[in-house]
Amino acid sequence: MMVRTSFAAILLLCVAGCASNPFTLQPPGETSVGALKIDVSGSWNLLATDAKALPPKAIWTRDGLNLDRMLIYADVADGQTLFKERDKGAALPKFQADMLPNELVAFTESYLSKMFGEGQAIVESSNLRPQRYGQINGIGFDVAIAPAETAYYKGTVGAFVADQKLYLMIYIGADPYYYDKHRAAAQQMIASAHL
Repeated sequence: MMVRTSFAAILLLCVAGCASNPFTLQPPGETSVGALKIDVSGSWNLLATDAKALPPKAIWTRDGLNLDRMLIYADVADGQTLFKERDKGAALPKFQADMLPNELVAFTESYLSKMFGEGQAIVESSNLRPQRYGQINGIGFDVAIAPAETAYYKGTVGAFVADQKLYLMIYIGADPYYYDKHRAAAQQMIASAHL
């Protein structure tokens, strides 16, 4: 009996160890996503994404993707979308290198609306402001997302265009608790972004 229990425990540990974990720990310090460099504040869980994906992206969370997430998109070329079209009939927003600040806001709102299910979420932005990213002028703004069937979210966004490419950082968290819990660290990371 004791031998069976020990074997079962060892087998269980082996199976658990073999299970694929889609997350790896992203420790504090400077990290790169494409050409973008960001100072990571605190430890985040990095979701494994396609390393060959274009544009380069990173998705981080502290408490789980449904509670909080930091989305980083780098080197988004003129005419490119932020993610691949699964449905050829879906009209995904495309980045245009000559977008004005208010157009970058509308582009981000449209993307977030698609992410939460088009027609299933209301996305509103506020507090559009100039923001510097290293030596580059960009923008920052806040978002509020009201999905039809999930938690209400708040977010902070940073964006800039350099060499005809978009660099976009989005932090969103379930409101009221999770957004505020990691907001300061996320805002510090967004502000640290540079090429």
